[in-house]
Amino acid sequence: MVKKYKAKSQVSLSVKLSTGKSAHITFSPLTGGGSTFVTDNAMLQRALEAHPKYGKLFKAVQAPLSRDEGVVSSESGAGAPLSRDEGVGSSEEVSTTVKIEVSCLDDAKEYLVEKFGISRTKLRSTKAIKEAAAAHDIEFVGI
Repeated sequence: MVKKYKAKSQVSLSVKLSTGKSAHITFSPLTGGGSTFVTDNAMLQRALEAHPKYGKLFKAVQAPLSRDEGVVSSESGAGAPLSRDEGVGSSEEVSTTVKIEVSCLDDAKEYLVEKFGISRTKLRSTKAIKEAAAAHDIEFVGI
């Protein structure tokens, strides 16, 4: 079941999965303020709803999804990249590649710098940006 979580501010947090691993969740910012995170991954839903800030910082909302809201599915992992050792882990192989929508190369570069501390000098070309993203299980959509 798809669930949508909403916050009044831009939210990025870590949750503990039932497997004992951690996942970093980044809510998508909204134009008018606030942020949302949408997933059909039951493990992520349970972890989010068990978070100590659930109900205070963010909460699940019943709302129809717009066409452009991406759903983080069981196949794609969390809302932000999981490092290779933080995979969801199950009897079947689960892809942890996360698709991040960006409008330009500068947005992709900024994401990599902020989230992973990658030096801007190493991100001078489209190829370098895509390779750095792939190394962190990210695929940028829009570049």
